[in-house]
Amino acid sequence: MLTILLPHGCYRGPHTNHFLSEAQEVFGNNLNVLGLDEFLKHGLPEDCTICMPRLGGVHNGFEETIQLLKEYEHKGIIMYPNVSALLNCRHKDIFYSKCQEINVPIPDTYAIDFDEEFDLDLITFEGPYICKPSVGSGGLGILKADNKNDLLNIINLIQQKEIESEHYLDKIIIQKFIENTQDFPISTRIYVLNNKVTCSTKIVAKLEKDQNVFETDLEKTIFVNGKEIHSHNINNYNVVSNVISGGSVIPNVATEYEKEIALKVTKHLNLEFTAMDFVHDVEGNPYVLEANISPQVYKTHLLYKIHHPKMIYNFLQEEYGI
Repeated sequence: MLTILLPHGCYRGPHTNHFLSEAQEVFGNNLNVLGLDEFLKHGLPEDCTICMPRLGGVHNGFEETIQLLKEYEHKGIIMYPNVSALLNCRHKDIFYSKCQEINVPIPDTYAIDFDEEFDLDLITFEGPYICKPSVGSGGLGILKADNKNDLLNIINLIQQKEIESEHYLDKIIIQKFIENTQDFPISTRIYVLNNKVTCSTKIVAKLEKDQNVFETDLEKTIFVNGKEIHSHNINNYNVVSNVISGGSVIPNVATEYEKEIALKVTKHLNLEFTAMDFVHDVEGNPYVLEANISPQVYKTHLLYKIHHPKMIYNFLQEEYGI
């Protein structure tokens, strides 16, 4: 019996429905869909042999959920993805450390605790900079600073809970912003299933004006929620790259080098299915941004007619004899 674990009050949009409809087609009566609240209260069904936790964006109850999943995994219940993969990909500071272990290119990165006093001297790389939450937030809460003074202002505002603080649960990730020749930020996504690259897409992001952050035309003074900020260069745009939040998906052909990197990270982190995101500098060099283990696959189905869910379910059926 396969149990698919979904978050509290999960919105059954095209992506989720795509996953569930193909699961029903493959498993029929051997499928059970369980909400996270019900799982935390009653656990997995007794006849469950494989659990597929889809926990992207889950905040409340995550630690408790992980502890229960560990216990079930220890008892022999197969987790797809495994619990280790969930943890390694959920926390970006851990993910970047894992990438550094195998010399995979990532943007210059520094992480601080949410309540840690920020020392600019610890940032040894040049800007511009990106601030983003350590824990996945659907592409929200990402802010850009042009220089170190602006970076300090943004960090202080986040820590004072003036801007975007709801997306920052533990650590703040500071990265060098990788600039390219495009008018809008573009990232490359490579899908890997069971150590094989299946396809690639490009995500064309947008810059979204924050209605609570604005610049006066005359005084060139920045105000955030009515509070004056003493830096006229502070960047007042969110970088929206997530598909659900407004990014657009187009076809892409990944290079052999990009595929090599994606497979290297996948194997090192023991990821069964992932969509790995890259950005490229002006010379075309790729840098790994993150690995999504509950990625959007509905758009890849529309673009390429690839049935990722069915491929996963057929593998589970063949591998474990459900």
